[in-house]
Amino acid sequence: MAKRSLFDSEVLWCGRLISAHGVRHDHSRLDALTSLPVPATQLASSDYARAIAPLHAKLETDKKRIGNCNKYARVVATHWTESVRAAYNAVVSLIKDSALMVHPDPDADLWMFNDASLAGYSIVITQVKRLLPGIAVDKQHHKLIICKGGLFKHSQLNWTVVEREAFPIVKACDDLEYLLLRARGFRLYCDHANLVYIFAPHVELKKTRV
Repeated sequence: MAKRSLFDSEVLWCGRLISAHGVRHDHSRLDALTSLPVPATQLASSDYARAIAPLHAKLETDKKRIGNCNKYARVVATHWTESVRAAYNAVVSLIKDSALMVHPDPDADLWMFNDASLAGYSIVITQVKRLLPGIAVDKQHHKLIICKGGLFKHSQLNWTVVEREAFPIVKACDDLEYLLLRARGFRLYCDHANLVYIFAPHVELKKTRV
């Protein structure tokens, strides 16, 4: 019975709090993460950057300056400019204010947004229970279902722009098939016109702005 909990409105499982409203991160874990001080050495920065990609550029700069040897990384201080420190604090703030992820509603419309840069990609899936006609996409009542992202690595760094932009679409359809494969389909939004010709080569869709 130690692993069972009856009549709870919210349950902690694998570091996340699950309720009828959705899934959110455990506040105690977020507090532990957001209370971390700015890394003082290159080795500390390396450990933290595994989870926070925006610090990667700072990490690479310090690696070139002192090398990859852990013996030196433990003792050589790294210097943080005000702009980098502000970026660090902004990332910590975003982690602390992470959004609630709701449960998928079979009666709601699924919306998928994706984007890519030279370094990485992002996938965001939301649901809209009631579509407001004539209202812009970003003004609809979106509820977050899932948010994913990653960095391009190895041979992926040699891809063309259109290949990088197409990758998150293909990855989402593969990894999230259980979510996206439904009778009503889903809405796809991107900012790359060439993708319309690749994924929707119909004449009537070529004139659609996405």
